Amino acid sequence: DKIFYEKNLPGDIYVESIDILKKLEMDFVIFTSSTVYAGKPSYITKILKQYTENTITWTNNFSVINGPVKILFIPESKETVSAVKQKTEHLNIDIIDSGFNFVEIVPKNVNKGTALKIVSDMLNIEQKNIIAFGDNENDIEMLQFAGTGVAMGNAPDHVKAKADIITDTNDNDGVYK
Repeated sequence: DKIFYEKNLPGDIYVESIDILKKLEMDFVIFTSSTVYAGKPSYITKILKQYTENTITWTNNFSVINGPVKILFIPESKETVSAVKQKTEHLNIDIIDSGFNFVEIVPKNVNKGTALKIVSDMLNIEQKNIIAFGDNENDIEMLQFAGTGVAMGNAPDHVKAKADIITDTNDNDGVYK
């Protein structure tokens, strides 16, 4: 229940990102360190309710949200992701595929790899003694930072290419194996 490190989307970048998603008629949710915000029920909120313990706070005024850490949306296609990337390329953000067809807008260089480095530094654990498991694009930096990066068998090929080891799929006890 303690936050050791947090990096928020800067206000101007956050507002512009939301405006771009609205113009593209994208459903999205906003995450802070403690709350998930959405404007209306959507496919995203249905998945979040089904697979996570997140409680959703409904709002029509995203500009008053304090401390946004990421914006999550589900694109209609790869072309939609390309359109978002093109319209936001001047902003200091990263756009990352995180599974379930989710795409995240996060502050630049905020990823699982930088988080793992922060934790390893705090706990004084050498990089060579870290093993990390991942199955999607948002795991790449973590797999690369860890002394041993393990990609799940169901990971996309470009994620597997970044790992030291490839194991079986999530559904076939890959981590156990």
